[in-house]
Amino acid sequence: MPRLQAIDFCACSSVSFRNSFRSVLDLELPETLNLTRISFHKCISLPSSIYEKLFPHLGKVTHLDLAGTRVNDKALLSIPQTARITHLNLAKCREVTSEIVIKFVTSHPATANSLAFLSLSTDASSHLLLGKEDVDALLPNLPQTLRSLSLKGSRMDPSHLPMLKVLAERLEELAVGGGLDLSDIRRLFYKDREWQSHNLRYIDLSDIEAKVGSGDELLSPNTAPLHVIELQERTYEWAAKMRKNLERVGWTAKEFGARYWLVRLNADGTTVDNGARWWKLGAESWGMRKVPVAVAEVGGMYGSFMFGRRL
Repeated sequence: MPRLQAIDFCACSSVSFRNSFRSVLDLELPETLNLTRISFHKCISLPSSIYEKLFPHLGKVTHLDLAGTRVNDKALLSIPQTARITHLNLAKCREVTSEIVIKFVTSHPATANSLAFLSLSTDASSHLLLGKEDVDALLPNLPQTLRSLSLKGSRMDPSHLPMLKVLAERLEELAVGGGLDLSDIRRLFYKDREWQSHNLRYIDLSDIEAKVGSGDELLSPNTAPLHVIELQERTYEWAAKMRKNLERVGWTAKEFGARYWLVRLNADGTTVDNGARWWKLGAESWGMRKVPVAVAEVGGMYGSFMFGRRL
């Protein structure tokens, strides 16, 4: 155990798992655990007290996936300042507040100069973490190191576009929330009759009614390096009916599980993209929902959790 550096409890939620983990509360833990990469992705049965007990000992953590857990503000703020978190997934975490989340990701020493992947996604139909004012406070203060940002489920506004444009210069992945429309998104790429420079490879539009047809400016060669546009199911089905028209302008429709994309075609007709990045730990596709804890090929259960689920 002292040499254990990474562990993944993805989707562990049985009663026996919960009861076994509660024994942690009775342990005398070392001041700093050697764990650097840990995933509690969808561990829905663990109480907040587990995280409150464990997190003060994660002084070396770099990858932390808490999606769908009962982590709370107290636990989040107890992470030692010596940690250097590059990957943080707080998707669908209902027991944290926007105030503490914003404080943690913008000013805590564990994230302020290291964060590359950040998901604050929520299901807007059942929970709101970030309102307009929260997004106002968050966007200008995000770490310069950030490469992937998900604000899916947040309440956004066209007034956020100038800051999104700044972020698009360094982000490779961006998931926007509701409150925008397709004309707002186009302005990230084309404004005042000029194509805008950006670094985006992937944009998630599944929170907005985005009917992207073959004649849309988003599908222009001038939006490169944009490679993947994620859509909600209804608008995807509308676009997929015109697959031949999409292919004529260099795009195609793809789906996996409960997710739907338009993907740019290469000159040879394939959609293969050099999407491998150091912060993906072996994954090559864009828009991962789960933080990996080891460098490996993605497939099976992990493929489903990373790329087949809405959140």
